[in-house]
This record gives sequence, structure tokens and C-alpha cells, in this order.
Amino acid sequence: MLAQRGFTLIELLIVVAIVGILAAIAIPQYQNYLAKSQVTRAMGEASYVKNEIEMCLNGGKTVIGLGVTECDPHANGSNILIGASQGTPLPPGFIGGVPFAVIGASTTVTARFGNDAMPSLKGGPSIVWTRGSDGSWSCTSPLVPTPFKASGCK
Repeated sequence: MLAQRGFTLIELLIVVAIVGILAAIAIPQYQNYLAKSQVTRAMGEASYVKNEIEMCLNGGKTVIGLGVTECDPHANGSNILIGASQGTPLPPGFIGGVPFAVIGASTTVTARFGNDAMPSLKGGPSIVWTRGSDGSWSCTSPLVPTPFKASGCK
């Protein structure tokens, strides 16, 4: 008598069904993870510009520009924000497609989602860093869905 080797069709179909169920659960969770990581990344990219602006203010530079007495916030493009793509220097005063010309006690840095951001973030949500008159910065994320909000940004 010959010994049977391999799997039956029913066994293979059960394995395929289990893999399909796991994928149906994992893919949406992965999409949520990607969206949350992009929000955190945008918060960091805008925070970099915020830090450059603070250095300009400490040096007495309050006008955005490339001149010797002007502040260049060294903003770079991002593939998840509106505007130029990753690695492309932006004109002074731009991040996420939002211009600003003068900085001071109540400067705001806004990063709007676009380009290659997750579809759930494109077209409305943004990360906003606002400088208070006391020099402290606060982060808000208007219209970012609650599950995607980064810690430290309301």
C-alpha cells in the first residue's frame, strides 16, 4: 500500500481562508499605523522649522529671506506635505505650502498634508506649531482624526 503524501484540497482551502481573514484584519491596521507615523513625521518636520525660527528670533532676525540680516528657516520639501518634494529646498518662508514673511512673538508654522500622504490625511488636516508671547511653542493638529494624532500635539 502506498502512503499518501501532501495535503488534501480541503486542507489547502482552509489555510487560504485563514490567511485571507488575517490579511483582512492586518491591512486596515497597517494603514492606520502608516497614517499615525506620517502625522508624527510631519510634526517633526514642522518642529525643525520651529527651532530654526527660534534661533532667528534669538539672533534678532524677524524677516524671512536669504539676506544677511534675514532669517532662512531652512525648510525642505516633503513627500507627505503640500509643496515641493522630498529633498528640494523650499523658498524661504514656506513649509507645507503655507507662506509666512515676518516672524515674531506669535509666529505660526503650519504643515499641511498632501503629495504622498495617506488618503485619510490629504486635503484638510495639518500640524500647526504656534509660538506664544512667552516664547513657548504649542502643537495642534486640526482635523487630524483622533486615532492618528501624535502624542504632544492636541
